[in-house]
Amino acid sequence: DILKNFDFGGLDAASAVDRLHFEGTTITGASYVDLQGPQFNTHLALETAINGTVMQAGGAVLVHVLNGVAAGTNVLLVDYNGVAGYQAATDYAINLVGVSNIAGFDLSDLLA
Repeated sequence: DILKNFDFGGLDAASAVDRLHFEGTTITGASYVDLQGPQFNTHLALETAINGTVMQAGGAVLVHVLNGVAAGTNVLLVDYNGVAGYQAATDYAINLVGVSNIAGFDLSDLLA
């Protein structure tokens, strides 16, 4: 999925501008990671890069691609199946285009 012009707002829950609601899942943590371009070129590569150490069960990870063909891309991955790590077939992957205030990303931006 693609989401355009999402604004994470400030660094606290009170200043969040936009929020995402994920029905049917529990989100217990959120983090931000930078990836090198080649780690993002296929779903398998992304599953390998965003493993159970990077994304816990019930977690969300905002991935920023640093270089390569996908440089500058921001993708929000959210656990849906209750299994640590990103699984392309079952977890959410949302391409964020035109994202603002990315430094403000935290758990308060995600509702379950």
